[in-house]
Amino acid sequence: MEDGVSRLQVEETSAHASNATPAYDLILDASDNGTASIPVFVGHAAENTERWTQMMSWLPDFINSISGALYRVNCTMEQDAIQGVIDCHVLVARAALEYYQGAEGVYLDLEDNCMPSQRADFSLLEEAKATLLAHPEWYFIHTSRFPAPIALVDPETSYSTPLWEYGSNIYQKLIGTCELAQAMLDHTDHAARIADPDFAWVAAYDDQFASEMKHVVYPSIFQRRTEDETATTATPFFQGGLGKTLRNICFMPWVYTTIDVINAHGAWFSCLLFPVIIIACLTGDLAIAAWCFAAGFVVCWSLGFR
Repeated sequence: MEDGVSRLQVEETSAHASNATPAYDLILDASDNGTASIPVFVGHAAENTERWTQMMSWLPDFINSISGALYRVNCTMEQDAIQGVIDCHVLVARAALEYYQGAEGVYLDLEDNCMPSQRADFSLLEEAKATLLAHPEWYFIHTSRFPAPIALVDPETSYSTPLWEYGSNIYQKLIGTCELAQAMLDHTDHAARIADPDFAWVAAYDDQFASEMKHVVYPSIFQRRTEDETATTATPFFQGGLGKTLRNICFMPWVYTTIDVINAHGAWFSCLLFPVIIIACLTGDLAIAAWCFAAGFVVCWSLGFR
């Protein structure tokens, strides 16, 4: 889906995404009595046969594990790849709206360049689904992350913060910073707004909603594949040179997992450790420093930095 669409694959004619009727196929139905726990939509251009083969190497097991339903939304290639990404996500949104027939719900919007992360726990989607239904004003929750230690400057807290609770696997950032759109759990309210012909697009799909990208699942369930595995045309910087190297390194599973851990824990641990080191140096008493660290740890934990 990242490569986008130039025309929208409708029954006979091409049209702008916001006005088009999406063409999509039911690939796998593992739902109970025809009601999927979470419908999964993958935007895909038929030309990218290798990508679909990669996706189907893990999607069947995933769909069965969540009692879901898998739909492939048909997109085609485009010269303006950035607009193509937008159009394909809009087609997915319109397919989800057709699926729910006016009812409220959530759906998983996957690009065809993603895969499960090293610590993928598909059961976390149920928690994310319940949380998003309780907070439709969030519009979406990210189940994959941008592979950079953003939380060192934008700390994250577990959404459920009381000291007597362990905390949820839904984390919220203090401010909105851009995440990738590889795997977003979307509310139908989000689908409705981006499918509206009057919705104003002023940036690329992920950049458009950067200020709203405050809620993520930890540990990340999905990640993007490396650039060597699924080359992009939507972002020329990553097609070669430094950009391609960075993408190939940062999306190596162990590197991605390391950054994921840092995003959840690195900021508060660093902020806590720094003053403790200063106290230890000033007092020369490791016992006092240890007590300060323990007290700070409890405070940070109770506030949801975990």
